[in-house]
Amino acid sequence: MRGKSTQSRDAAVKQMRCAPEIADVIFEKFAECVAGALNPDGSPIYKKTPGMDNKLICYIAVLMLSLNDWIMYPSAMAADLGMPTKKAEQYLMSVGCKLEAASKEEVAKFSSSGKRGQAVPKKAVLKAPVAFPKEKTGPSRR
Repeated sequence: MRGKSTQSRDAAVKQMRCAPEIADVIFEKFAECVAGALNPDGSPIYKKTPGMDNKLICYIAVLMLSLNDWIMYPSAMAADLGMPTKKAEQYLMSVGCKLEAASKEEVAKFSSSGKRGQAVPKKAVLKAPVAFPKEKTGPSRR
């Protein structure tokens, strides 16, 4: 993937420590192809964009939710991905989660799982079927 860094495909695959076939799927799914640009081996050149970063983080959020019975602590996600908790909350809400206050038992359970010293005031819960906010249909206020 090229963009912020001018890393070649081979260097990116080596850094990812995975098979080239897996890297190609990741590039196709989470990076944009640069039109008309090709690597020396004939493969397309991919560019990392903010929109694709958001897509990747949303996929990670849904994966984390599915592994945790559809409950996630935004502070844990923020710590794992190196982002502010508010940003993690925004990503979780964008995939359909509702933010709720965590109970004392949940905080104690979370604290005993190796994340000591972190405040866990909120949890994100994904309920099915997902209900997204309705679009406003009134006149604009200009």
